[in-house]
Amino acid sequence: MAHLRFMNPQNSKITGSLKRAQQLIRSQYVYLEEHPDLAPKNFRRLCKISQRFEALSRLHPQDVDEAELNRLLQELSSIIASMQQAA
Repeated sequence: MAHLRFMNPQNSKITGSLKRAQQLIRSQYVYLEEHPDLAPKNFRRLCKISQRFEALSRLHPQDVDEAELNRLLQELSSIIASMQQAA
């Protein structure tokens, strides 16, 4: 998150979404530590999506493709939902 640009009105939606996604990913890592039976498949999925969010966070907010960001957020949401259903 150190790479995110300072918040301003033009960038706040994108930077806010990226920050929130990274927070959710960290909390899911903690959840997986508490539920190791869910870890093998979901850990790899979280690692992949985390890398993609990290790459987006390194871009200038105006260069971030919002369609890709929304797709990644949907993917993260489905990962979280599947983990909650399995628990």
